[in-house]
Amino acid sequence: MALANIMFKQHPRWLYTWTSADNNTRNQIDYILIAQRWKTSLMNCRTYPGAESIADHQLLAVIVKVRLAKRQRQHSIPPLNLEKLKEEKAVHFEANRFMPLEAAYDEVTPEDLWKHTKTVLLEVDRETIGSVKSQQKKKWISDNTYAILS
Repeated sequence: MALANIMFKQHPRWLYTWTSADNNTRNQIDYILIAQRWKTSLMNCRTYPGAESIADHQLLAVIVKVRLAKRQRQHSIPPLNLEKLKEEKAVHFEANRFMPLEAAYDEVTPEDLWKHTKTVLLEVDRETIGSVKSQQKKKWISDNTYAILS
């Protein structure tokens, strides 16, 4: 955790958060805690002494500028048609596509070996059993319900 109040150099009148009843004693007793990973998002932290409040505390505010990164969507592989595995068609495979891997086994890194194996398996699966088109989600509210609400 990080204290937002002490991260910025401010004039003393913008630092104190509590004033005594006689207006002579002023202290900084209120703090804003923020997680360390969000510390770089803070722009400023200060009190506003002129703000109307019933208590003897000053309004303490922090300015935060959040920078959100775009999430990259992963392209999903369409699901295989597993119903066709029950047919005889799935038992028959054409040529052995793993032959190039056996020839260059010593020169291939494990990552490259896995990538090539994965692509070969997916190609053979697509050719023999195909893929299933994704189904549309059902509406959560039906047309009859819309008619009743209208």
